[in-house]
Amino acid sequence: MKTIKVYHNVIKIINLNLNMNNDPFLEHLDNIHLMYYKSKIYLAESHLMTRPKSYHDKLGLDLNANYDLDILFFIIKKSLGYNQLGNRSWMLYVIEITKILSSSKVDKFSIMKLYNKLNDKEYKNSYNLQCFDEIKAIIDDKNKESVLDKLKVLRDQFYAHSDEDFNKITNELFPTYDEIWDLMEIVEKFLRAIYSQDNVEPMFSVDHIINRYILEFKRIYHYYQVTEDFGELYSLYKNFSKDRIEIFRTKKL
Repeated sequence: MKTIKVYHNVIKIINLNLNMNNDPFLEHLDNIHLMYYKSKIYLAESHLMTRPKSYHDKLGLDLNANYDLDILFFIIKKSLGYNQLGNRSWMLYVIEITKILSSSKVDKFSIMKLYNKLNDKEYKNSYNLQCFDEIKAIIDDKNKESVLDKLKVLRDQFYAHSDEDFNKITNELFPTYDEIWDLMEIVEKFLRAIYSQDNVEPMFSVDHIINRYILEFKRIYHYYQVTEDFGELYSLYKNFSKDRIEIFRTKKL
């Protein structure tokens, strides 16, 4: 899949920059950024593949105006391949983001470990540590209903153990995508703030990854416009009116 190739190329670039650092602090920080960036890609993939309308409403997709969005989103959601990608990306997101936001000494490149090493002068770099305040409050929060705590429960009780447990998870354990994006915004705000003290602007946008999926969506949308497969047509007629499907199948992108 071309999208996976693009993803790996981006990660290689970030890793190359990371390997050029001889400063232990900057290496630690760059590892956090790398894990954050990977988690953002996973989150975007998961949200897009499992809740495409919600993703579009919140973050926007650069789509041709001639799309019937309800039909497009229906096609994405009914695709087994996209559904499996969304579920896999969600699990990878949970595992990756909870490493960054861990309070455990085991997680080598967590934000808390970075803070402690700066605060204890183990790292000799001089930084204004106020940029840690908001993210530290989230990590230190003991509320069992917090977004981070829910993610840790998912990681510890399910995803880190067996794929078979996935279907046992109730909806109550899942934070909403809105809540998760709010959490990501706080992490990104912290990263921007600490990098800005060195006048560095790291990569955060994942639009180039999502745009590759938009090309794939165009191909599958066109397939449904021309297909004569009984099963595919039946699923459309079961969910949309005959007039709407006729317009969908004749309107060019």
